[in-house]
Amino acid sequence: MNILIICYCYPPDLGPRAFRWSAIAEYWAAQGHQVHVISGGSFGALSEEALNGVHIHRVGGVISENLRGLLKKETLQSADEGAEASVKESSGRSKLSGLGSIIKAIHDLTWKNIYWPESNCWWFFPARAKALKLVAEIPFDAVISTSTPYTGHLVGKAVKKTYLDVPWIVDIGDPFSFGQPPWNNTGLYKDLNRRSEAKVLQLADSISVTVASCKKAYGELFPGIGDKITIIPPLFSGAISSHDDKHVNKKIRRLVFTGSLYKEIRNPAYLLSVLSGVFMMSPETEAHFYGRINDCADLFEPYLRNYPKNVFVHGLVSREIAADAMEQADVLINIANRTRHQLPSKLVDYMASGKPILNMVSIENDNSLSFLQSYPNVVTFMEGSDSGTKDNLEIIYEFIANPKTVSQHTIERLLEPFQVPAVEAQYRKLFIEKNSSK
Repeated sequence: MNILIICYCYPPDLGPRAFRWSAIAEYWAAQGHQVHVISGGSFGALSEEALNGVHIHRVGGVISENLRGLLKKETLQSADEGAEASVKESSGRSKLSGLGSIIKAIHDLTWKNIYWPESNCWWFFPARAKALKLVAEIPFDAVISTSTPYTGHLVGKAVKKTYLDVPWIVDIGDPFSFGQPPWNNTGLYKDLNRRSEAKVLQLADSISVTVASCKKAYGELFPGIGDKITIIPPLFSGAISSHDDKHVNKKIRRLVFTGSLYKEIRNPAYLLSVLSGVFMMSPETEAHFYGRINDCADLFEPYLRNYPKNVFVHGLVSREIAADAMEQADVLINIANRTRHQLPSKLVDYMASGKPILNMVSIENDNSLSFLQSYPNVVTFMEGSDSGTKDNLEIIYEFIANPKTVSQHTIERLLEPFQVPAVEAQYRKLFIEKNSSK
């Protein structure tokens, strides 16, 4: 078969969609299918190449990448700035150059308030041109557009409107018109967001989401599209390592979080508050955070200052470094989303590790509760008021003090639905059915 995947974030870029779709694309290529991927441009990567059997077309994105590079350079490193510099460096905050500060201020006051559908909108034009050219040359059996960003679905829509017979699958990572945080200025674009997503969903042949609550929300907000939606779960694309059921006794307890943090949807403030109590009770405990901390840097500063031997912020790292950190961890931390429409894909990797999982939720019926229900080594606590902190502190301390691992047999059983063969088969089934009904 010939398959076209429209996926802005693709290796060497990092992110859940890049990991998910590179694993599936390479699996299909290894099975003998011809797979083409249209992604955004990336520093140091070729605009056209065959990587692990996949034909990759990187277009656009150069201007935005240059701007991000300018705004993120000149990290504070000067020793004479003392502890404050150390805090900012550890937290991943950057000191902008004069030009960078001016550009960022102008960006936040102007472009950030008017772009649509999101900051990657300019990618639509080169991606659309490349997609239409490829579809004109190659008889594709399926086109799959992915989000985030939502612009990928607008590219897929442009292809579908021109080539109505080609099955189009809309793969949704995060909702657009009701996503959190908002993708754009909803004061200006709330109605436009809803109308645009409605047209995409109506034109799509199939729609995929990762959790049942997201399917339910789409079905309620967009009547008539519920039957198109298939739940395809998160993907585990790594290899299951062998695990020892007996924990090796050691003094230091390493807690590891991987992923991105945001004040609105994945806020670490309460967790840090509880962990400060753990550090007082158990000074040998370490909490390591890997990934972007975005607008949460200021939340970390007092803890980095007061607990320099306990709190460590490593910033965005490669997948290999993150995997190694998980392997070295005694306990893994999950901060669940403040939305019922999403599930952190890293939970599959957490389960594969066999390590204890410390799961903080902030809403009732969080998706992580049902997802981790069968995992025998997890403790969940609710983000709450100061009155509940003492109880949570005792629960967490006891859990950390006596870590255990899950048996190899249990891990293999739990991961089977999330392995590449199981996940890719569900996507392939969607467009095979559409092609057979022509």
